[in-house]
Amino acid sequence: MKSCCLLKLANERTAVLVLVCGMAITAPAHAGEFAIDEKHHGIRVVAITLPPARDYDVTLLEPRPAVDNLTAAIDHLYAGSPFSAKALEKLKKAGNVTVVYDATFPKEKFAEVTLAAFVYDFFKKEGSRKNFLIVVSRFGVKWPTKELAGIIAHELVGHGIQHLRGQLGRLREIDTECEAELYRAAAYEDLGVDRTTSDMVRFYNEMNTRWCADFRLYLQKRNPRLMKLWDYGRRTLPRLIKLFEEYLGDLQTPGVDGNPISAAKVRLKKQVTELAAKIVRDKRPEDAYELGIRYLLGKGGVAEDGIKAVKLIGWAALNGHADAQGVFGSFYERGTGVRKNLVEAYKWYILAASRGMKGAEKHKRRLARQLSPAQIAEAEKRAKTWQPMPRKSTD
Repeated sequence: MKSCCLLKLANERTAVLVLVCGMAITAPAHAGEFAIDEKHHGIRVVAITLPPARDYDVTLLEPRPAVDNLTAAIDHLYAGSPFSAKALEKLKKAGNVTVVYDATFPKEKFAEVTLAAFVYDFFKKEGSRKNFLIVVSRFGVKWPTKELAGIIAHELVGHGIQHLRGQLGRLREIDTECEAELYRAAAYEDLGVDRTTSDMVRFYNEMNTRWCADFRLYLQKRNPRLMKLWDYGRRTLPRLIKLFEEYLGDLQTPGVDGNPISAAKVRLKKQVTELAAKIVRDKRPEDAYELGIRYLLGKGGVAEDGIKAVKLIGWAALNGHADAQGVFGSFYERGTGVRKNLVEAYKWYILAASRGMKGAEKHKRRLARQLSPAQIAEAEKRAKTWQPMPRKSTD
């Protein structure tokens, strides 16, 4: 099953949607086309009159129960998904928001069942308010309320935001659908939809491996730790959507040719340059530590460089950064970039533990087994008298 972004109005019945958008002037002559036309949360909800009897692939839902299903789904978004509700309010301020039930949509029997579609407003006059209109099919309107809310989030919120930004028709299909699927997943997460059903397993698998494959590749290249945001159930979807906007911006950077790897490399190089400038300007130990870790691991836009790593992490440690102190202690324990000194290592573990570094106490206990009481006493003395160095350049 799928949803889609409808970029063409291809037949005479769908032309009624142009009327619904308010882009035609002969509405009274077509009044019979609308079985129901009402407002709900400021959103226009319309049911088009059922067609003459004929054989359809499913039993058609009557307009009243169909509209009730749609309004119930909208209620769920407003009551249970603040993120989706905020986006809907943004669309309402920018234009006319409409949800249409058309039992004849889609016209043909596709290999995949179409649940809904966003109708791109090609006919908007210059300077007029935008129209955000989706058509829910005879299949989609029968979905359970929470799942239907997700479909509305995909089409109306996801594609609606893209239309608001002027991006529909300009983005690659894979990116258009990935962002909309992220909005759908955000609604499902907020509404507590069971992810173990066959439909949801199929949805998440297709989002991850098909529509968002390039975006995931970009995040992996940019910073592997960002992949943790895909651990659903942790309310991370709004952050992923924000990162997706950055991803789109990076794809438009000259020279990347829509390639997520090239885009990530460009962003990482820019990040390293900006981070180095911040260290010189602001002299913040957290910035020095972040760049030092990148050099230590050879990730995040830089090649592995132990000398730079020890210099930056050591400077952050000397300025009181807890994690840097723990890593600096490991340098002394192993002799990485500095002369091996277990007493100094133990001192830095003491300082890191006192500042709340996770794991520092474990390192202390482990190293203590290799030290004499006199060495432990000396390390504790050094830690007690230690003071952060004045904030000067890392040079």
